[in-house]
Amino acid sequence: MAFEMVHNLIQDWSSRRKGNKNSYRLGVAKGLHDTAYRAKEDEECRVREKEAQGLVTKEAVEKRKRQEEIDRLSGMSTPRRWTILVPLLH
Repeated sequence: MAFEMVHNLIQDWSSRRKGNKNSYRLGVAKGLHDTAYRAKEDEECRVREKEAQGLVTKEAVEKRKRQEEIDRLSGMSTPRRWTILVPLLH
């Protein structure tokens, strides 16, 4: 519906012009194309930024988990001193 309205407006505006009517139509088409291209590039840039941010966050979480695992395992590898309770016999 919107395309049809825009198309009809462009046809109407270009019919009022004297001279080459197609140059106006081509100019409008190029402008719309350029706008769509910029919008697509902007969207791709935002997606890349979000992906990079997600990767940074994911890497930080993985690094923290790995460090916690290393800390847990290093705590297990140290020799523990056991206290043995022996009952006293009187």
